[in-house]
Amino acid sequence: MTKSDTKIDNHAALTNFLRMARFASNKNHSGLTLPELLVSLAILGLLCAISLPKYLNSLQSARQKDVANQISNIETSIQAYREEFLTNPTGWDELARISPAMTNTGSAKGSTFSTISSPNGGYYMLSITASGTTLNLTGTPSRSADSNWDIQACLNTQTGLSDIKLGTATSKAIAPVCT
Repeated sequence: MTKSDTKIDNHAALTNFLRMARFASNKNHSGLTLPELLVSLAILGLLCAISLPKYLNSLQSARQKDVANQISNIETSIQAYREEFLTNPTGWDELARISPAMTNTGSAKGSTFSTISSPNGGYYMLSITASGTTLNLTGTPSRSADSNWDIQACLNTQTGLSDIKLGTATSKAIAPVCT
């Protein structure tokens, strides 16, 4: 081996060494650095803080509308009972002769209008009170934290007038008018 061959071998070895050192220091990292991860988590937390209350209000509103629909169906059944038997029903058993009212555990039963739970998971308690020919139907949220999401309805079986009012996240339902 000559001196020039040794220089070429040394040069090749040095070039290979530098190439390997450069490759080792310039690895393609596919992960995130800690600051990038923290910024991403902060953005995600901010988006959750903005969207979660809206989502929960939408969920509660959907539950309320489901129960309002059930109350409307009960009002229709009460009016159909009155048309058929010329008197108001006095309990769930009589109303079931036209159409049973569903609860969280099956159809409502009883000789009086005792309070029942809603069929949508029991999120509401439904009650009916009578005052002459006017029946007042109330849907009360099972959780006290949701108390503003109440439902107030009435049905005058003599005139056929009915009304339903829904509470919101910020205020309770106003009294319905059936006179």
